[in-house]
Parts: sequence; C-alpha cells; structure tokens
Amino acid sequence: MQQGPSAIYLVIGFVAGFIVLWSGVVWLAAAAGGWRRLATHFTTPIPFEGEVTRFATARLRMCDYSGVLCLGVSELGISLVPIAIFRPFHAPLFIPWTQIEIALYKRTAWYRQGVQLTFPSVPRTSIIFYGRAADRLLPYIGRKGD
Repeated sequence: MQQGPSAIYLVIGFVAGFIVLWSGVVWLAAAAGGWRRLATHFTTPIPFEGEVTRFATARLRMCDYSGVLCLGVSELGISLVPIAIFRPFHAPLFIPWTQIEIALYKRTAWYRQGVQLTFPSVPRTSIIFYGRAADRLLPYIGRKGD
C-alpha cells in the first residue's frame, strides 16, 4: 500500500502540534509555579560545584516537579535545574542560603513531610522539597547563617 504526501503531512503536523502543546505546558508550569519569578532574582550561568541529587521532587506553588529536578546543595546555597525535556522556560537557579527562609513542612492529607523554602525577596513563592531532596537539605538547615 502506497502512502501519499498526506500521510507525511499528518505525521509532521502531529509532531509540530505536540511540540507546540508541550512548550505551552512547560511555559505555563514555569509561570504558575513561580519558577520565572525566582529566575528574575536567582538565575545563574555558572556551573554548580557541590553535591547533586538527580530526579529530585519538589512543589512550587501549584506545580509538582516529581522526579524531574537536579538539586545541587553546597555551603553557599542550592542549585535547581530541571531535566532536559522540562528545561525550556526554566532558567537554571542558584539561590544563596542568605536569601532563604526554611521551615519543616508538616504532612497533610495529600502531601508527605518535607522542607519548605521561602524567599523574602520573592514574596508568595515557595518550594517544598520531598523525599531524597528534603533529606539532602536537612544537614544544611542547621548550618544556615554560619
């Protein structure tokens, strides 16, 4: 069976449509979650030097980043970079400890216990880390401000 040019156009149209749809979803997540707000204050092009946890889980406002973040932690602060497929519209972040307020986040009906970070310079924006990511932050919490 011979397929004409219409089948090729259909495949190209589907791929193009998926790329446009995915770009819209990723852009919306960056805007609604507060990543773009954080990026206006904490974007960094400098490579991170410190411990890195891949496939970390966090929640920024109403957006869950479940297993799609690379979390770097050092004496200077934290670095956040999404995996490649989520990276459009998500600039790499480096947030110094001096710009972070920390609280333990209690378990609720929907979410497990975690570590919540808020930022005085970026009101109404917080990040809650869960699981391995929260465990990675815990040793640094007591040293904040040292």
